[in-house]
Amino acid sequence: MRTYLYAMSFRVAAFPLSVWALMSGQLIIGIILALAAIFIPSVAVMTANNVDHRQATNGPVSPTRALPVTPSQNLHEEQ
Repeated sequence: MRTYLYAMSFRVAAFPLSVWALMSGQLIIGIILALAAIFIPSVAVMTANNVDHRQATNGPVSPTRALPVTPSQNLHEEQ
């Protein structure tokens, strides 16, 4: 998440700097900053989404494993 924050912060700074550079006649710097401001969001999103949130397990886990050991009581027998 920090990488995304840093990339988008750089993009926010690069866009007005590119406009300033293009208006002041520095075309090369302005074009480079404009291209960075255009392409950084897609790269930042791809890097932020490339995270594996799955937890490692030791093989398959049985769904009945979480059930209590005691037998379940029948609701009809209680009445």
